[in-house]
Amino acid sequence: MAVNEMDSNVNVGYPKELIDIVLNKAALKWLESIVVMLENNQAIVEKLSSLVIRTPITSTATIPNNFQTALPSSITLENSYEYRLDGLIHPYYRFLAAHATINKGECSKQGKVKIEQHDDIQVVLRDSNRKPSWRYGEVVGVFGRDSKTYTIANANTVSKSIILYTDSSTTLGDMYLTYLKVPNQINIGGYNDLNGNALIRTELDIPQEYYPDIIEFAKIEVASSYGFTNK
Repeated sequence: MAVNEMDSNVNVGYPKELIDIVLNKAALKWLESIVVMLENNQAIVEKLSSLVIRTPITSTATIPNNFQTALPSSITLENSYEYRLDGLIHPYYRFLAAHATINKGECSKQGKVKIEQHDDIQVVLRDSNRKPSWRYGEVVGVFGRDSKTYTIANANTVSKSIILYTDSSTTLGDMYLTYLKVPNQINIGGYNDLNGNALIRTELDIPQEYYPDIIEFAKIEVASSYGFTNK
């Protein structure tokens, strides 16, 4: 079992609570490093298939006036749709791909979502070769902050949303998102949390071939953050 292997490699008498903290930090640092190492999203899907999630997301609303940047006259608030990421069953880590249902009159089809840089969106929406297109089945999107919970005070910590734009002749339905999720939380188990609930052992959902790498990250975390070494 994953936890058994990690426990035996990292544990030299540390509290179980500390082991859980260290291993979960190590798993996230490992994930960050391997995503950088892999060259493209297809390689990520192949190597990390256990962490790849495909799910539909329903648009919550058009974007509020106080949340929307100025747009070209051909793109109005009615042509922008927000898809919030905070309600996903599996916590979001990285975007891989997306398609959205485009509706025009009684017709509909799946359109590919092209994610653009937020600062470029106004240029993109004016560019005849890059703007949303029913004909070519293309939808333009940017990452934004969750408009439901956004305030100036929490601007750096609020959850993400994906904001999609279409032209005035079409509307959007569900977005079908493929993304990399955050790994399962590891629990050694055998102790109670701060609320007094007994924690059971839970496994890591990462391919076993990567356990040694995660253990190395855990050793570095223990040495750098807690001053312990495991020789």
